[in-house]
Amino acid sequence: MEASNDIRGLQRKGLLLIDQEMHGRALVCFHRAIKLDPRNAFSYVCKASLLKIIRKYEEAVNCYDKAIKLDPKFAATYYNKGGALRKMKKYGEAIDCYDQTLSLDQNHAKAYYDKGRALEKLRMYEEAVECYNKTIFLNPNDAKAYKHKGYILSKMRRYEEAVDSYDQAISFDPNDANAHKDQGYIFYKMGKYKEAVDYYDRAINLDPNNTETLMDKGVVLIQMKRYEEAAGCYTQLIVLDPNRAKAYHNKGFALSKKGEYGEAISCYDKTVCLDPNYARAFYNKGMALFQIGEYEEAVGCFDKAISLDLNDAKVYVNKQRALSKLAKNEEAAELKRKGEGVVSLSHKN
Repeated sequence: MEASNDIRGLQRKGLLLIDQEMHGRALVCFHRAIKLDPRNAFSYVCKASLLKIIRKYEEAVNCYDKAIKLDPKFAATYYNKGGALRKMKKYGEAIDCYDQTLSLDQNHAKAYYDKGRALEKLRMYEEAVECYNKTIFLNPNDAKAYKHKGYILSKMRRYEEAVDSYDQAISFDPNDANAHKDQGYIFYKMGKYKEAVDYYDRAINLDPNNTETLMDKGVVLIQMKRYEEAAGCYTQLIVLDPNRAKAYHNKGFALSKKGEYGEAISCYDKTVCLDPNYARAFYNKGMALFQIGEYEEAVGCFDKAISLDLNDAKVYVNKQRALSKLAKNEEAAELKRKGEGVVSLSHKN
């Protein structure tokens, strides 16, 4: 009896030390508990939980296996082992663990949810939706389950259903900026740009420093031809992440659409400084140079885009136009033939 009390005391002390983030001392407690009774399954579970926290997932799985061997009827052990396997990206094995959990406890909502997350990673979308539905049946207020269900439905292009699912997620957690952002993206995919911008604005109000939201909102504003606002989005993004090549590129594109070619060219220059292989930036810079009559430089940009394998017939067409402006008609004619070849190839693909 005294030994049992000592073991329970060590287990409790170790768990308290975990809460205090004193992981080394907690591990000593669990080692001592296991030494006192190597057949106490819960000591292995405690040790495994700590190993998972400190990201020693393989060792954690080994501890969970020892616990399962000693007590094969404890659902939580299988569930936690599944979590460690999911961290190791062993999604199939994780699903097996969640199935074991559910065979012992059919009402384990978290097991259905985490199984859904693992199925997501394996792109088994129908099965993932089924798991999220079961999670929601057991826990109707689970915002995360609705959110991930919405995400999967959007991947399956079932956009109306995805919108409904995100609406539910937002109703249960209205401060989840990512849910608003994702809802905005779905409306964008549906071609409902005004609604998309509304949701992106809500996301930005909740999380002003989320660069992905600013990026996506800018794309929608360009689609709506609201170029001034789009350029403003990318300016905000650049303040937050000054090394984001795509932000400079998209800002340059918005400025070009406004006719501000000099500023656009500066943005494209910054883009290729950050990413020298950004073929589309060279092409769009060439287009801006063409607009201000700098045909020679435009040709150089189009050549660079071609050298970076930008497989777009428009590059050849616009290089041909620039050569024609330079009275290089033979080169322009040859290029026209190449451009037609690219068109044929793209149609074939």
